[in-house]
Amino acid sequence: MATGLAVGRITSIAAPDVEAPTAVAVALLLAFIFLFGNRAFAYPRTSDKNDPAPTSSGDIGDINDAIRDQCLAFGRLHNLTEAECETLFYLAKGFTISRIAEKRIVSKNTIKSQITSIYRKVGVHSKQGLLDALERNPSHM
Repeated sequence: MATGLAVGRITSIAAPDVEAPTAVAVALLLAFIFLFGNRAFAYPRTSDKNDPAPTSSGDIGDINDAIRDQCLAFGRLHNLTEAECETLFYLAKGFTISRIAEKRIVSKNTIKSQITSIYRKVGVHSKQGLLDALERNPSHM
């Protein structure tokens, strides 16, 4: 109780213009942080047989192969170049222009130019439109 009185007194001295409800809220927040700040709230769950199996690096490779195959089929359908298909692959994975340029070892302007060309060939005006068209592709797995 003495600690609460001390915190209240310090709060009133430090911020005399603050009203009581605000001071109480701040004091409660500080108490919560002090009491529970070092606890981990996200405890690992125990395994359940209904849970999906953890993703292995082989699964990720399979996913990448499926995305790449989808992009190549889509590219053939829309007459995309090999470089545009590669850029499409990284776009489908959610990479930024900078990251795609880094991965492909080309300039950002090259990637921007390829994206513009892809949009024109596919007949879309945005990344979301492109991803929607890719998803609707009949060769979708």
